[in-house]
Amino acid sequence: MSNAALEQTSRRMSPELRAFGALAERVLGWISEMRLSYKFPDMVQDYYIEARRLINNFELQIEGRDSSRIYSNRLIGYCILIDNLRDQVKQGYEEVTGAQK
Repeated sequence: MSNAALEQTSRRMSPELRAFGALAERVLGWISEMRLSYKFPDMVQDYYIEARRLINNFELQIEGRDSSRIYSNRLIGYCILIDNLRDQVKQGYEEVTGAQK
């Protein structure tokens, strides 16, 4: 999605969907940071790809329309999946390094 299309779609979105987008981008940023910082880039890369895939699927579902009632369950589901990915990456780091970050 181009920046202009994303901005136009964002204006039509409910606050819940905008919040999801913000959460998704934060998680992707966090995973990207881990990809650069930690010593198991292949594992982190897999999680980044999965998170990006989930977000792309969600964006396709909401592109050009907004109905909080229709998408609220999907929104919750995607948030849970992204949180799980983040937690799995953190747990993997702790297991590999024996450290907590």
